[in-house]
Amino acid sequence: MVSIEEQTAAMTNRFLRTIRTELEFLADSSIITPAQLSTFLSQLPSQTALHAPPSPSAPTTNRVSSPPPTTQFTNTTLNEKANHNERANYFQ
Repeated sequence: MVSIEEQTAAMTNRFLRTIRTELEFLADSSIITPAQLSTFLSQLPSQTALHAPPSPSAPTTNRVSSPPPTTQFTNTTLNEKANHNERANYFQ
């Protein structure tokens, strides 16, 4: 049986992972800057070690974030209208 302290620590660790994930999403979406992300992450407490090792995705305070990969998608075309017209002709 897990003690109340261990349960509380597990819930806190889970909340911290969720907060980190959401902050990384905001940075990836260019809602916040990489500098803001680093500032926010550096202010979060570390996870408490329990039975399982801390999440490998848990950032350290020295983390350097990279910009979102938007340049890789600049020349991507979806041709959504072309596909829609082909499907419309198919069903006629």
